[in-house]
Amino acid sequence: MKVVRYIKQLEDEFGNDLELWGAYEETRKDNYPNVDFIDAKLLKTFPSPYHARNWMEYDGKRTD
Repeated sequence: MKVVRYIKQLEDEFGNDLELWGAYEETRKDNYPNVDFIDAKLLKTFPSPYHARNWMEYDGKRTD
């Protein structure tokens, strides 16, 4: 099993980009990519990709 974290800009229900970025964590099973469903969850939202990357780098352990 492998855990992958990534950053993605959030969209509304019409596909328009929002001014929010999300940090996601995806769990891939051993038979990836031959799986029907990938367990991905949104960890936290941020106002910019810089903030999301900084939070991921320190794994969310820093306090503001």
